[in-house]
Amino acid sequence: MPDRIRPRGDTAANWTSANPVLQEREIGIETDTRRYKIGDGTTAWNSLSYNQIGDRYYTTSTTSQSVTNGAKTFTVSAGLAYTPQQVIQIVSTASPANHMHATVTSYSGTTLVVNVDKSTGSGTFSNWTINVGGVSAATVPLSPDPTGVYGSAAQLASLTVNNLGQVTAASAVAFTASNIQAFAASGTWTKPLNAKRVKVE
Repeated sequence: MPDRIRPRGDTAANWTSANPVLQEREIGIETDTRRYKIGDGTTAWNSLSYNQIGDRYYTTSTTSQSVTNGAKTFTVSAGLAYTPQQVIQIVSTASPANHMHATVTSYSGTTLVVNVDKSTGSGTFSNWTINVGGVSAATVPLSPDPTGVYGSAAQLASLTVNNLGQVTAASAVAFTASNIQAFAASGTWTKPLNAKRVKVE
């Protein structure tokens, strides 16, 4: 029977917990994610980069952080493709209901700095799954509402959109006198200071 080479394998959680140093060119496989790392003889598992093809954004972190908004720093794998202003998801691996949505501030070496603008859940965790994700939550102004569904025609409808691009609320913002003006006579018209558009009928 020919010789067979069988690389080391274990679950992602067990690799992270053991954090061994792989020998140079030794391969370690995560049996549950099918991703792998190649050792260099000196770097511990948690600091090695994954060598999977294609996805250069998926990573994990054991940095202790709370589920709150604001600036946060995570130690992650090296060799990722993150750039400033990318939108990412940061999910508690042990408790996925607790997660954060953020934009990348900077990424260098194994340090990922983000600004969290939306968080769901609570608590402090030290085992995170990080990847690219949706769009940041925002309130999007729309065109004037001529049908009066959200009020009168002198209102501006707006939608609140979550990080998944789903509409979560609709509301109306009333125009002020400087936003809308009727002009039915001949002569010279001066655009109000706060006017954003002009419509001639």
